[in-house]
Amino acid sequence: MRYRFCILPLSTALMLTLCLQASTDKFKAGSRKAFMVTGIKTHYGSLIKHSKKIGELPDAFPSGIELTMSWHYHNQASFDRCRCFPRIGFMFAYWNYGLPEILGRGIYLVNYAEPFFGAHNRTFFSVRAAWGLALLSNPYHETGNPYNLSYSSKINFPLLLSINLFHRLNPNFLLNIGLSYNHVSNGGMSEPNLGINFPAIGLGIDYNISPVRFIKKSPGDWRREGVMKRTDLIISSGRKQLDHSEKQRHSIIGFSASHSRQVGRVSALFAGGEWLMDGAVREKIRIKRIQGSGSQSVGLFAGHKFLLGRFFFSQAIGLYIYKPYDYGDPYYQRYGLMFRANPHLLAGISLKAHRHVADHLDLRVSVCF
Repeated sequence: MRYRFCILPLSTALMLTLCLQASTDKFKAGSRKAFMVTGIKTHYGSLIKHSKKIGELPDAFPSGIELTMSWHYHNQASFDRCRCFPRIGFMFAYWNYGLPEILGRGIYLVNYAEPFFGAHNRTFFSVRAAWGLALLSNPYHETGNPYNLSYSSKINFPLLLSINLFHRLNPNFLLNIGLSYNHVSNGGMSEPNLGINFPAIGLGIDYNISPVRFIKKSPGDWRREGVMKRTDLIISSGRKQLDHSEKQRHSIIGFSASHSRQVGRVSALFAGGEWLMDGAVREKIRIKRIQGSGSQSVGLFAGHKFLLGRFFFSQAIGLYIYKPYDYGDPYYQRYGLMFRANPHLLAGISLKAHRHVADHLDLRVSVCF
């Protein structure tokens, strides 16, 4: 039971380290490296019925409101890291999923990284990647709420990716509109766990506290400064519940290797392979007495990484090449957020999913060279 709470300190610590560094470093050397920004934004979306098991639910249109606090970096060193002016911050959000009697409501505490491009112009854009903690109000219950197959625990983990367009009204106020894709689930730690998935459009306003003027900087040729090439060796660990009829959680251990190559200022492509030993699958095989099957799997994957300074946000699709036990889908997806502690060590979180259904969440450490 205590395992689920260890994920929050890690994910929060990754962002909190840099956020606290921003608040203490921004006045060093006689000049500010970042200024604080607060914001409010409303959202309206449409629920994706990504599984036949939830296909009979009525149409739902989630709506939400968010409050943000962030530090917007504007110095040369920050620009050199990602050829952009990034924000690092926290978001507090409230969501009504459109079917409160079944799906309930959610309160989010999320940390995010958000590179800005063209910030010296009056109109510019950003990309935001976020991960955090959510408290949801109405989980699955056999008798009290049997139709909610999307989540079965009050503690869940949201993941979102958005693109936002900003227009500067004056030095202090920014109007913004954005499109986001939102996912929330408990990472497979308790069942059922089909997850809630929905795209949304948002409209908001930001307030820059003691803003500075962004100076147009030449992005230069990132290739001349050295193309990032790296090989990662990763060990991962997670836990997953077999189904909602049992409370025990089973360990998942994984090893993977991948190679990345930078292809743009904030983009890299990567490919590799992974081996997993799934304790929940092993238990299912034991209970059903399935002969000639096993709990191990091997997959090959390829994907893309956003290079957000010391943070890497990755999206990959994988193909099973060995899986004695039939998972259903021949392919899977992975979404990861990693923090670079030093040039050779990264730590973070990854979510494995089959289509829109989360399989498990894991913690991972990577040694790279």
